[in-house]
Amino acid sequence: WLSGEVERAISTAQQALALCERVDNLEGRARTLNTLGISYTYLGDYYQAIVHWLRAIQLYETLDERFGLSVICSNTGEAYQSLYAMRTALFYHQRASDLLEGNLTSDLARNLGVDLVAIGRIEEGLAHLQRAVGIAKENGEMDNLLQALASLAEAYWQIEDYQHAESTALELLTLAQARNAKRHLLRAELVLGYCALAAGDRVRAQEFFHEAFVESQVTSDRSLIWRTHAALADAFSQAQPE
Repeated sequence: WLSGEVERAISTAQQALALCERVDNLEGRARTLNTLGISYTYLGDYYQAIVHWLRAIQLYETLDERFGLSVICSNTGEAYQSLYAMRTALFYHQRASDLLEGNLTSDLARNLGVDLVAIGRIEEGLAHLQRAVGIAKENGEMDNLLQALASLAEAYWQIEDYQHAESTALELLTLAQARNAKRHLLRAELVLGYCALAAGDRVRAQEFFHEAFVESQVTSDRSLIWRTHAALADAFSQAQPE
């Protein structure tokens, strides 16, 4: 799923799950259910993702494995973010934080930041997102850093702080290009396009959105494909309403 081959990821994970069930490997089942949940979110099937993560939560509770449970709770909250159920998302992310006794990972700090910005606790949310970037940089967690920068850029854009949104998205774009990270490249281009649109530069906005559109054709991440089409519609509705 890291390379964007989501359907192959699901097929492989389902085989792994069957093997783990056959040998009664509870931890293996939980980890595989987590991978399936992540893959289903990339397909935009958030309900299926939640179903798999709730099964994983039950297994980790049986194992009494606090760190693994915190990861699954964090991911479950992320699925609820995608359904715009932000307070439910915050509930799961806060539970994950409690399990870690406040020792936040970069990913959990990012998720808490996204929730808090969405429910209007802007300063607190931005502080968590900036903390997520700092933790990821300090620990050399490149994928988490890309995720955190993407969420921070999107948060700045949401609150109409276009200067910080653009600078954060440019940093993300540079890192994503170096790693050929298609999903993060797309997210950077979308934010940059919206920043250009806000500045009245429709031509530049359309260029970014077209780049994102081209990139989206080589991924099966449907949620990003939907967002790319919506961005193009926004750009053209201003320039060519018909």
